[in-house]
Amino acid sequence: MPHTSFHHRKPAWILILVIFVLRFILVEQNPFPHYLSCDPAAAFVSNHKMYNEFEDLGIVELATEEDNPSSSIRILQITDLHMFPRECRAFEGIPLLDSYDECIQLIATLVEVTKPDVIILTGDIIDGRGPWNSSDRVTETVQHIVVHFRGIPWAFLPGNHDDDHSPWTRAELTRIFQLQGCLQRKARGFHHTVLLTKRSRSSLDNKDSSRDVTRVRLHMFDSGGNHPNEKIMYYCTPAKAIDGFTRAVQKQAASAHDNDEADVTGLVYIHIPTPEYQGLDPVVGKNRLFEAAVMAGKLPPPLDKLVWLIKLLKKDRIAGCTRGQDTGLFSALVHANDHYNAGIASVFCGHDHHSDAVFLSAGNFLGLRTVREPDPAVRLGRQGTKSAATRGTHSGGFE
Repeated sequence: MPHTSFHHRKPAWILILVIFVLRFILVEQNPFPHYLSCDPAAAFVSNHKMYNEFEDLGIVELATEEDNPSSSIRILQITDLHMFPRECRAFEGIPLLDSYDECIQLIATLVEVTKPDVIILTGDIIDGRGPWNSSDRVTETVQHIVVHFRGIPWAFLPGNHDDDHSPWTRAELTRIFQLQGCLQRKARGFHHTVLLTKRSRSSLDNKDSSRDVTRVRLHMFDSGGNHPNEKIMYYCTPAKAIDGFTRAVQKQAASAHDNDEADVTGLVYIHIPTPEYQGLDPVVGKNRLFEAAVMAGKLPPPLDKLVWLIKLLKKDRIAGCTRGQDTGLFSALVHANDHYNAGIASVFCGHDHHSDAVFLSAGNFLGLRTVREPDPAVRLGRQGTKSAATRGTHSGGFE
């Protein structure tokens, strides 16, 4: 029997390896490290200690300022500051320097420059992993932030690190709502809607409330904290809150002709991206999460040697979200537009520190926002840099 050397069998082994790798990339639900995503088992999982009803917080009429006499509504989104205690000079051996005071100064500058009508904090504002010695510190820290809002209405949504290993529970974060200017004072949880209205200076002068009025409805959701099972990673927006949202927009549609729901632009705010961010090419900006994973050496073998193939197959269009199973939130948003004329134009989130991009899916703009320095996460070498502001324009009258 003739001897067959390994050299002659090598092409077969290469073919088997290529088939295995292609299957791994194309078929496996989560070919990337857990820090980039959430296991499918996390879908529909909620924190049983949280209040998960979807709450309607009513109508807020915004003031018309001299420097913004039009009826346009300007919204500032601040996300992923990852603030540690002011006295914390290092975390896990990484120097934090003066990041606390730098974040406060960044916020003050953003408010001064953008002159917003409303401010939305979309999670990971506080990093619970720091040496916080009291549950009161979270309220104290947020107070240091909102004092620079100068009376501008604001809202807070938690991320996956605001209560991470902290002395406070996620439910206790709702104490933040009692700080001055918060739109959520009457809220019991983190899933709610509020209608913002604003009239132009000329409309006010003419005492005609029906002319030149902008209406924007905010829908806000808690995308979940960190799950104790590292393979699951995150809790997710519960089905109870999503069902409540659907009932709310159905009710709003039924009474649209009798109240201020007519001609309303809808905006959605959440911390962690929905699965629909996956696989999309940005309309504006760049999605850099995959490049960040490569640079940090986070891709497991053999994927670390096949970056070119992953990009060729367009599997580098990733987002830090749930994988393999739809949480149902985005589908509910599309359904609300299709069946109840909800007017939802955009979804804004944070979480993916390296990405600053806008995508388009099912007629909705999906925004991934980042924050420039100073961000402690930069120094921690985890998920990179961030910018704290979101500003977009839309013909519906908001900025």
